[in-house]
Amino acid sequence: MRAGPFTKSFTLQSNDRNRPGLALTGTVQVRAAVHYEPLAISFGELPRRGGPQERSIRIRRGDAGPLNPELVTNPSQSFETSIREIEPGTEYELTVRVTPPWPQAGVRGQVVLRTGVPQQPQIAVSVIGTARPVARVMPASLRVGPAVPANAPRAIRVLWDPGEVGTITGAQATDPAIGVRIEGEGLQLRVEVDIPEGYAPAQPLGQKIIITTNHAEVPRLEVPLLVLPARPGTPVPPPASVRPAGLAPTTAVDE
Repeated sequence: MRAGPFTKSFTLQSNDRNRPGLALTGTVQVRAAVHYEPLAISFGELPRRGGPQERSIRIRRGDAGPLNPELVTNPSQSFETSIREIEPGTEYELTVRVTPPWPQAGVRGQVVLRTGVPQQPQIAVSVIGTARPVARVMPASLRVGPAVPANAPRAIRVLWDPGEVGTITGAQATDPAIGVRIEGEGLQLRVEVDIPEGYAPAQPLGQKIIITTNHAEVPRLEVPLLVLPARPGTPVPPPASVRPAGLAPTTAVDE
């Protein structure tokens, strides 16, 4: 809840026939040890070919005494942070800086600050930014299993963001019962997936197709397999073959 006045209306019910309900309005003053807005730092959509981006928020003293903010470092975060003193103990500016290349999934994380105020010893500011991926797979997942028609599409394409140059260099499946091969040329290059009839893996979770590329930012793309069990009462044909667990042989594009 934000600091400041908070108003709430409510009704009291009684056994008074003349006034069975009494509408009342209550107002309270919400206090806070630290004031900061917005509550999150948003970069929106980051330009793929843009330079470093910065966003800042102000952190101000609340009702619990002077501030003494200190950044809690997080070596795994994908951005840089800094804090600038504007008025000692009263007002500070937190700045977050992100630098390309952006992660495929965009920028996600939190900035944690120790405030130096016992009533609110730390605050966490969310950081978010989306980025158009360098490449994405189509479809994003494949439905397989006894409940999926045998003639269901089994081709995977890699779609590149405009201005990006890359190609498929190899493909493999985590289940050796699944065959993969690379077909086509140029923009028509695709990964064809061969699913055995009656495919029902002993370990349905975590199965995927792994595609490798020659692009430094996205050397690997994954397409999860969604294994759909047969409907109750539906006969399931036995698997075409039983093979030991492990990765299927890699299919690579001839250079």
